[in-house]
Amino acid sequence: MLVQKRASCRVDVSIRARCRTKLLTALVTVIDVSERGCRLRDFPVNIRYGDRICIRPQGLEPMWGQIRWMRRGLAGVEFERPLHPAVVQHIAQEHRRLGGQGRARVRSRTAAQEYRPRLMSV
Repeated sequence: MLVQKRASCRVDVSIRARCRTKLLTALVTVIDVSERGCRLRDFPVNIRYGDRICIRPQGLEPMWGQIRWMRRGLAGVEFERPLHPAVVQHIAQEHRRLGGQGRARVRSRTAAQEYRPRLMSV
C-alpha cells in the first residue's frame, strides 16, 4: 500500500456545493479543503474515478478537478489549478467545522497516516 504525503494542510469544512460533470449536475457536501483538493460527501453514485468535475460552492468561483479516489461514500478531488492560500483561508473562516472544545480542526501534511488512499487502476 502506498502512503501519499499531503502537499498542503487540509481544513475541515461543511459546504454545500453544486457539482457538475459532463453528464449531470448535483448537490454535494465538501467536508475538507486544501490548496490542492477537497473531499466530497453525498456525491451522486454515477460519478466515477477519473471523472472531471466542477465544484461550485455558493459565493465562490468554480473549482475544476478530477476524482482521484472513492471509498465508503467519500470522494477525493484533485484541483486542476491549486487554490491560492488566501482562498483556502477565506473558506476556512466562513465554513470551518468546529470539533472538540470549539477549536478549529486543521490537519497538517503529517495527517497522511490518518488516511491512506489506495491507487486505483483505470
